[in-house]
Formats: sequence, structure tokens, C-alpha cells
Amino acid sequence: MTMKSSDKTLIVGITGGIGSGKSEVCNLFQSFGAKVLYTDLMARELIDTRKDIQQKIKQILGADIFLKDGTLNRKIMAEYLFHDKKLKAKINHIVHPQVIGLLKSEIRRAKSIGDSPLLVIESALIFDANVRTLFDFIIVVHADRELRIQRISKRDGCSRDAVEDRINSQMPADEILSLADFIIWNTDNKKSLKGKARFLFDVLTTMKLY
Repeated sequence: MTMKSSDKTLIVGITGGIGSGKSEVCNLFQSFGAKVLYTDLMARELIDTRKDIQQKIKQILGADIFLKDGTLNRKIMAEYLFHDKKLKAKINHIVHPQVIGLLKSEIRRAKSIGDSPLLVIESALIFDANVRTLFDFIIVVHADRELRIQRISKRDGCSRDAVEDRINSQMPADEILSLADFIIWNTDNKKSLKGKARFLFDVLTTMKLY
């Protein structure tokens, strides 16, 4: 946790492993009145609109990685990067600095406007990308491994082995949890999750930075 005495808006990161339900928690925070940014969407927009980024990706993965309409073939790229960590690192080196730069700009803007007590940023890579210092608090959304497997299998139509591979490719759950300021256990029904998210939202919005 990094507290900044001059800020009126708390910057809160929400993260968690695949299938944990972090996007659902972000949706709840937004319904309560927080402003929410999604780094995946920010990265998507940058790749789809920045010719310089597209050119660098083409140099690594080839021009065919982009569809005829100019958009990235994300399914194919995900397959490439999942099986090649060095390739993934190269693409991240292109995209992550641009996303972080945009994120810093949005944080400055939110603080200067001050129209929301919370700016919530969803990202699966808060710890991997070393951007933890941008946030006042980090919330980790978590669920038991078996429950996450069931959720992902149902959502994406993946086999159990494929889901396990995706989970294993991410930072271990115990490591993520050890770095959290707050943990939301998403193991019950939607009503329970909403109550947990509302409680934490109320706690955060009543905080004052001195």
C-alpha cells in the first residue's frame, strides 16, 4: 500500500487469477459509483489504433497475425504466446509500457478532476508488470482452484487440461494473496459477492488520506 497525502481519489487495483471473478467485482464497484478502467481493453484499443505498435507486432509474429479488417487475430496470438514464454515477453515489452503510460495519464486525470472517490483498475498483471506503486490499495479476488476450473470450463468451453494449463501459467495463488491489501473470497453466490464488494466499497470510500 502506498498512501499519497495530497490525493482526494483513492486508486484501487483489482486483480486475481483467471476464473476468480475479478471482472464481476469491478462491475459491482462500478454500479456502486466507482470509476473503473480495464487494462485489457486499454491494451486492445492501443493495438487496434496505433500503427507503430501494430508494425512492431508484425515484425515478431508476421503480418498474418492481423485480420483483413486490420484488427489483431487475438485467438491465434494467444496460442502463440501461451506456448512460447520468450515470444510473450517480447510482445509484453511492446504493449505493457504503452498501457502503463496510458494508465498513469488516466490516474492523473482522475485525481485532477476528483469526481469519484475511487478509481478502480482491473488488471491481471498488477504484480507481474511491477506497477503496484501506482495504487493506494490492491484487492485480490480469489476462489478455490476447483471452482475456478468449473467456471472457466463453462464460460469458455475448454477442457479441464486446457484450463489447468492456463491457471498454471499465472502467478501462484498463494503468492498473489500474500501481496493483497484486501481479499474478496468469491466462493458463494452472487448475492454474497455483492455484499462483500459493497462492504469493501463503503470502507474504502470513507477513508481519508492525511
